[in-house]
Amino acid sequence: ISALNHIPPELISYEIGLEAVEKDASLMKWLPGLFLFEEFCIKAAERNGLIIQFIPEHLKTDEVCKTAIKQTPWAVKFLPRKLI
Repeated sequence: ISALNHIPPELISYEIGLEAVEKDASLMKWLPGLFLFEEFCIKAAERNGLIIQFIPEHLKTDEVCKTAIKQTPWAVKFLPRKLI
């Protein structure tokens, strides 16, 4: 899983992507765009709240942001203004 960046994007399944993010939030950057779901963002934020800075704005939902702040309080500086 830690070698996710060496797997061709077309071979990464939903399950592999989710498992990777659950183990290491920074691996989210190697996921194909089609895997950028709220569920992935929440899992990543549970592991590392600062990952919020790399999550696209449209996926910074209340739940994702709350999860990030709960894990890493100073992640608040990366929240969209409308949520502060």
